[in-house]
Amino acid sequence: MKRILFLMLAISYGVAFSGEKFSYDIKDGENKGVWECEFKKGGKDAINKSKEKLEEALNRGDSTYKNADGKGTPIKKVCKKISESTTQEEPQSSSSAGASSSSVETSDSSVASSASVEKNEPKAGKSLLQERAVEIAVIVGLFLVFLLFIIKILSGISKLKEENRMLNGKIDEAITKKQMEEALRVLYNKEKQYQSKIESLENQVVYLKKRLEQIEAFRGNDIGASLERAEPLPKAKRDIFYLPSPTGNSFNASKASLNFEETVSLYRFEKIPGENKAIVFVENKPSVVQRFTGSPESQDGVCEEVSGFNQNASDIETIEPGEAVLEGEKWRMVKKVRISYS
Repeated sequence: MKRILFLMLAISYGVAFSGEKFSYDIKDGENKGVWECEFKKGGKDAINKSKEKLEEALNRGDSTYKNADGKGTPIKKVCKKISESTTQEEPQSSSSAGASSSSVETSDSSVASSASVEKNEPKAGKSLLQERAVEIAVIVGLFLVFLLFIIKILSGISKLKEENRMLNGKIDEAITKKQMEEALRVLYNKEKQYQSKIESLENQVVYLKKRLEQIEAFRGNDIGASLERAEPLPKAKRDIFYLPSPTGNSFNASKASLNFEETVSLYRFEKIPGENKAIVFVENKPSVVQRFTGSPESQDGVCEEVSGFNQNASDIETIEPGEAVLEGEKWRMVKKVRISYS
């Protein structure tokens, strides 16, 4: 597009400053004769002004003329004499001959004048055509400049739209990622809350199950006496913590964790308030079952198998919790946990 524009402007410039050819028929004086002249370059106004000065100089018989810039220029530098004047004078021998000669001269003069006019008319027509060509070329050049300017604006607008679309996409992606992270954080917190509630409910189920066993053991006796002999409800909340595999029949107290840790925690301890004693349970978790069935030594010294060892078991049930006492930095089992595989 730029190349086409530059080409059109060059053509316009060439047409506008291409110069002009013309001729003069000087009837008398030092410069008598037909002169053909040419201005090879210059604008329309400069050429017209130079033409006037040149014609005046030819009619005066001068050998130089002043151009549009006011500088003296030899006439023969821009003109050349191509023939003598078309009007020729002949001596009269008699009145009739003179009349005849005058008639001939008048006729010749008319013919020459007609020829001169006919010869100059194409030149005038060519000058008018050049003027029109200049105007058209200038208009076309301006139109192409305007068109190029519009194309640049449209290109810039398209580029800005593309950059804006990419920026909006990045913003949407960042917002979506942040919202997802926030949702996952909320879900994680809720999962921890539910896990704590589930563990609390499991403890209550174990206690109620034990109470039920005690009531069934005293069936047939006085209900009031049975309830008096039954274990009272705990008045204080027990501290719960988890421990990994024991060494012999003892656990390292420094390895206790307040939260169940997959593949690490195996036993749940519930400390009796005000005492250095704890009730011990085996957690029925998939990781615990896998550890017990794959490594039976994890229960040696602290568990008693009621139904016998089952390597293909999928669940472990605590039939009766064990008991442990705190001795220094160790929890020593004083009563084994009774478990059953299923």
